[in-house]
Amino acid sequence: MLTRAKRDFLQSRSMGLIYILVRHPIIMGNQAYYESFGGKNVAVIGASTKPDRTSYKAVRRLLDKGYNVFGVNPSSSVVHGIKCVQNIYEITENIDFATIYVNPHLSSSMGLAELLIEKGVKGVIFNPDTENPDIAAKLRDYGINVKEECTLIELSLHG
Repeated sequence: MLTRAKRDFLQSRSMGLIYILVRHPIIMGNQAYYESFGGKNVAVIGASTKPDRTSYKAVRRLLDKGYNVFGVNPSSSVVHGIKCVQNIYEITENIDFATIYVNPHLSSSMGLAELLIEKGVKGVIFNPDTENPDIAAKLRDYGINVKEECTLIELSLHG
């Protein structure tokens, strides 16, 4: 257990480190982290063509780790060689999980919860600054595994 003094020290050294220590006290070993969602088909909601965006980096990292990535963004055409679709319904394959990169207002206005429920996803990751408690609660009510964390950090830790 971290004492307040240790936590304050670590926080002053690295916000990323304190996030990892507090949120993930047990490293999952060799098991790929996202296998907990039951598969490797992932929809990146808000995939971007801009190299400075986290979603752009996440698409690359997911591809490098062997995931089947489906970009979803109405205004982007191709990200890392993957043709983006405007809506999750355009993806013909089953989606095991979705990683969210759109702001909470947009996710609410686009009816994201209903889209993900109807698509039958098993898990959803709300990346930092995309958290939407209303959507998360609705997804959990349908038995969908919801996590609030950074996809890039999790892939670095667990693959």
